[in-house]
Amino acid sequence: MKRICFFIPGLVWALLNFVSCDDLFSTRSPEPPEGGQRSSWVPPTSPDIVLTNMKNAVQDLNSSDYQSCFSDTGGGLEPFMFKADQASLNNFPILKDWGLEEEIDFFDRLKPPFLPSDSTKELRLYPQSETLYSDSAVFIEDYVLTVNHTDSQIPQRVQGNAEFHLKRDEGGLWAITLWQDEDLADDIPPWSELKALLAD
Repeated sequence: MKRICFFIPGLVWALLNFVSCDDLFSTRSPEPPEGGQRSSWVPPTSPDIVLTNMKNAVQDLNSSDYQSCFSDTGGGLEPFMFKADQASLNNFPILKDWGLEEEIDFFDRLKPPFLPSDSTKELRLYPQSETLYSDSAVFIEDYVLTVNHTDSQIPQRVQGNAEFHLKRDEGGLWAITLWQDEDLADDIPPWSELKALLAD
């Protein structure tokens, strides 16, 4: 008799909890990615995908995806190198030996509080020419990069021409091995200047 008395209140409690649950069998909303970074990265099985990944990495502010656009010592490719436009190089000697480490350090500075998470960040590329080979390619693109940050001493918009040299690694994936920057407008600085100012 005692056993039944203990069992009935427990059963009533369980039923009340079951009835009070809203949408017990409904699907949960997906959890955001770990670290809060969205990823739109696609395996770069062709050179044009690399540039799409680069644009998406800027939009998502995803450092890992951005780094994947450039070559390193793995995969049989030479290390990535950035060549600044001549005027920026003259003004900012820090740009002289700019490689993958400096590129990622620059990108990692595009984060709060310098760049608020809800601010505009966009890379637009305008194709000028393409030269394709079986294991290498050269893409020449005019670009406009917009980053609405909080520092009034640093430009929010840069514009220029980029010559991207890409190669295919031993695994069949493409990456940028060389990026040559060129200034196009007198009143809008090129990407080289933004990199130098954030590196100082």
